[in-house]
Amino acid sequence: MTNIKLRRLKKLAKELIKIAPFLSHDIETLIMGAELKPHTAEGRIVEDGRFTKALKKIHESLRGQNYALIGGLAVQHWVSVRPTNDIDIVLLASDLIDVKTLFPNGSETALVYYVKIEGTLVDFMHSQIFPWTQDAIKSAVQKSDTGTSIPVVLPEYLILYKMHAARQRDLEDVKDLLKNNKVYGKARKLVHQYFTPEDLEDFEQLAREAEFGV
Repeated sequence: MTNIKLRRLKKLAKELIKIAPFLSHDIETLIMGAELKPHTAEGRIVEDGRFTKALKKIHESLRGQNYALIGGLAVQHWVSVRPTNDIDIVLLASDLIDVKTLFPNGSETALVYYVKIEGTLVDFMHSQIFPWTQDAIKSAVQKSDTGTSIPVVLPEYLILYKMHAARQRDLEDVKDLLKNNKVYGKARKLVHQYFTPEDLEDFEQLAREAEFGV
């Protein structure tokens, strides 16, 4: 996108936020996506300097706290290149107050506290929203291919977050996670535990599509 088009988009976004402030988070995410460099298959999107700087800042600021990476960047660790516009972090509800203190000037909805860190939009979601979060954080593994060591949730728990979001991109992520990681049994058990029978049927359908491509 050219600089002129980007400036026009930002101006339009500001006007839209004034009219519909409840859409501010989605609009911010779209703007961040427009500002990203074109994605190529040769490199992972986390190699963008803004993501690396933001992840390092998060890692340094949240030492000793319970949190983990979810979202598109987490999918990259378990699958392959996965374009994304922001960073998603899940943490314990008791740590959310500290996050707001460490990273002020953010905005909040019922589901998420979001703020720009080193030029990157970061979503902080707390454990009260997702009952499995404490176990997801406890079992998270340290990954260092982002330029810093940061905990990433296991594929089976990442599938739960994706099932909850249930957008088309999220459902594709579920299939990719199942296809590239041997976690069907673990994921099915968790979906059965935390979701409805209808959701379990949807999961089974996604698993079939991941295995057979139909």
